Amino acid sequence: MTWNAWLFEAKSIQGYLFSSGRLRDIVGGSELVESLTGELLDDVLEAMQEREAITFSRRAGGAIYALSEDPAPLRRLADLWALAVQQHAPGLRLETGWGTGQTPLEAFDAARDEMQGQGGRLRPERPATPPVATRSRRTGGAAVAWDNKDGPVDAATRARKSHADASRAGLVGRIGPAGVDLGWRNWPLDLEGDFPFRGEDRTVALLHADGNGFGQLLRNARRAAERDPARFPELFRQLSEAIGRTTESAVQTAVAEVLLPEQDERGMLPARPIVVGGDDITFLVRADLAMPFLQRFATAFEAASREALAELARAGITGEDLPEALTVGAGCVFMRASQPFSMAHELAEDLTDHAKRAGKAGEPVVSTVAFHRVTTALAGGYDAVLARELTDTWEGVRYRQTLEAYAIGPAAGRELPELEDLMGLQAVMERPAMAGGAARELLTLIGMDPSQAGMRYRRWRQIARRDPEQRPILNGFDSYMERLMPGFKPDSSELPFGPGAEERKTPLGDVLALKAVGSRSEQGGQGQHERGEETA
Repeated sequence: MTWNAWLFEAKSIQGYLFSSGRLRDIVGGSELVESLTGELLDDVLEAMQEREAITFSRRAGGAIYALSEDPAPLRRLADLWALAVQQHAPGLRLETGWGTGQTPLEAFDAARDEMQGQGGRLRPERPATPPVATRSRRTGGAAVAWDNKDGPVDAATRARKSHADASRAGLVGRIGPAGVDLGWRNWPLDLEGDFPFRGEDRTVALLHADGNGFGQLLRNARRAAERDPARFPELFRQLSEAIGRTTESAVQTAVAEVLLPEQDERGMLPARPIVVGGDDITFLVRADLAMPFLQRFATAFEAASREALAELARAGITGEDLPEALTVGAGCVFMRASQPFSMAHELAEDLTDHAKRAGKAGEPVVSTVAFHRVTTALAGGYDAVLARELTDTWEGVRYRQTLEAYAIGPAAGRELPELEDLMGLQAVMERPAMAGGAARELLTLIGMDPSQAGMRYRRWRQIARRDPEQRPILNGFDSYMERLMPGFKPDSSELPFGPGAEERKTPLGDVLALKAVGSRSEQGGQGQHERGEETA
């Protein structure tokens, strides 16, 4: 028996969504991509009238894995799909692959090999852009229509705009908590009139989170399929659906517990989902709620994944190297609403990769986050930001104003600073008796003259020890600094940086970033602060 497989994957989805930089277009793009494996695929299958002849092991997250014993209907689907996607989502990068084999797994492998071979091949964009063509002001693509607000727009932007129709609520329909009446009217479509900011503060956070462990699950599913090749479509479908349910459940929990209490009088939520698919999410969130939203999402994701992994174990997708729960790595960019999303999303993805490496650098793997507050022009990745904005070098030693990545929840024996401890330090430094500009002045002085910075720091400590109001704050400060940096020495005359011969780090720059955006912990930071003072 010969099996046939056809694979489709949308590529560079984030770049496609953010290319014009306008929130309404991003929303339309997310709904457009959402509709690919739902509404559009259903329409194509209905037009073919051969739905029963094709088996899908995956149809979600911009990917389709289709198998059939008869190659004819699969060929027709592949041909019709190429035309449909080009018309439905012009400008979207895509890859496809075809393969045959004696089992569904062999056919899938052959199709995967062909698709990976296309990875470096660029497809021509339509319409072509001659030198005399009018171009979209936001993307530079050939203009095909006129928009009253943006002027000339390219084909991809026009398609995204058409899907920003509020009646298209495929994505937001999946993430509304059960029993709560949330619809498209509750999610903002633009940052100018819809988004519920806090007073005059127009700071937002672009948050991206990606699951850890999905690759290991795929390998385990593959081993199970090798033992029973006929079960390949069923196993991969179960895996895809279990991970999708885990992510959606975690988002629903974060929406219910963090966003719903912050609805304004119109019922508008202070966030906008961009991508929720597979094991990753991208959200635009009001800046002060970004960390609480991420904390709640990560803990809910881990809890929901325990149930999903138990379900997959019963299906035979298991192994000794399978963790008890899945974790996430997240990147968060704090920025003004007027700054370009197209570059911020690249930094958010880079921060996510940075956080994931820290979370997976030891055992057990833990959920982590890396964040950055944009105060200059966006340029380059996180390594460039670290070197250019967050590091000062004196006498051959690099002084870095961030600890870079933080564990979300207990670090479980890992040598990683914990986000809750950072929130506790933030709460300490926001006490009225704490000199508001001391930390900022200290970091500024380090960039100019470390000796002056050291004198200023020692003087602050001397005053705080003698002042009954500031002494508990100093104790809380030292307690949290010791937790965040085990090598920190409170009574030394050195600067408040961790140990190191070539590089020394401090969390003070991270505290200033969170203070600047009004960030609050999941419990407001007060409980952690009180525990810090009790143990000091």
